[in-house]
Amino acid sequence: MKESKSYMNQIAKRTGNDVMLAGKVPPHITLSAFETTQESEAVVVFEDLAKEFICGEIMWCSVGIFFPHTIYLLPVMNHYLFQMSEQAYQYISQIRQVKIHQRYQPFSWIPHSTIGKQLSQTELKRGICSDAGAVWHVPWNCGRHRSCKDESIHGYLSGVV
Repeated sequence: MKESKSYMNQIAKRTGNDVMLAGKVPPHITLSAFETTQESEAVVVFEDLAKEFICGEIMWCSVGIFFPHTIYLLPVMNHYLFQMSEQAYQYISQIRQVKIHQRYQPFSWIPHSTIGKQLSQTELKRGICSDAGAVWHVPWNCGRHRSCKDESIHGYLSGVV
């Protein structure tokens, strides 16, 4: 996900906000957000889920904002991303006493890769708009990434858990 990292660097430079870089947040797409008291059960589910992921293509198409403080890259919602989201939901739903965040449930999930967060309103504006006032955008075919579990998903899951 070199493209995501490059955009993270651009946002940090344009805004002066380096939260993503200072926090060493790796480029990623979050598939789920949930709460549970069953930590060891969640670890087993993550390990099983990571084995199910296959390689696929991610095409970045735009930049978006989650108000009030976040800028993200938006990929095309293709079959690959939809399947990963569905698999994550199905596996995580099996954890006892789990509460999956509403925005990470089927047909509510917005795939994204955060490239700037904890931005002030001024930083948000600087991150999205160029010096000339034009809105910064990602060309349609700016980035294609072939995602494989061995290079990112499993490593990130095991790093988070």
